[in-house]
Amino acid sequence: MKGVMKTVARYSAVLLCILVLVSLVPEIYRATKKEVVCKKINYTGIVDKRAKIYTEIGGSCEEKRAEKGTPLIVREERATADNRIWVLAYTSDDSRIGWIERENIKKSTWRLASRAFLLKVVLPFH
Repeated sequence: MKGVMKTVARYSAVLLCILVLVSLVPEIYRATKKEVVCKKINYTGIVDKRAKIYTEIGGSCEEKRAEKGTPLIVREERATADNRIWVLAYTSDDSRIGWIERENIKKSTWRLASRAFLLKVVLPFH
């Protein structure tokens, strides 16, 4: 009788563990989901720190980096499950740069962005 009780207790414990794991599956799925919030916006900014440029959020990183002082236009922001905010950046002539973490971007006025554009792009060619 004692052996039967031990076996029943073991199977009950295993069954309980399986039920707990199955109940956690939706939570695990929500936690691993990449994109949580998407917000369409439009503001100008300047790269504050040297930043990696990604083709997709958290995905493959191109061998490009945005240098400090690079002017850009932000068209979209997305927050991910790991509490990082990404911005979709474009150049002033509307060509797409890629996804950059927002902590590397400093919002600016058009005046600052145009000044940085002049310093970075126009003046070196003169």
